[in-house]
Amino acid sequence: MILALEKGHEAVAEMLLPPTARAGALDVQGSGMMDRKSALMISSKKGLTGLVDKLLLLRANAQLKDAQGKTALDLARESNRDACVSLLTLHASSVGRN
Repeated sequence: MILALEKGHEAVAEMLLPPTARAGALDVQGSGMMDRKSALMISSKKGLTGLVDKLLLLRANAQLKDAQGKTALDLARESNRDACVSLLTLHASSVGRN
């Protein structure tokens, strides 16, 4: 799934999402050029709001940090992905209330 996201194949990533979640691999991070990037991080950086929403609903870990210490929210902000920033901020505030 991560490779599909990195290559810009959003539809393929969406098809792979259910089996990835069932396998408990939402937060598995890549290696090489994708080192320490989760699907949520990549989706947030690319502005894939639908996938970000689905990943959050499936309880992807929004607190994971990449090799530079950045979370999905940090990456969305850097990339000016306002809709993703809103989703991740809302998610963070709802998690904080639980």
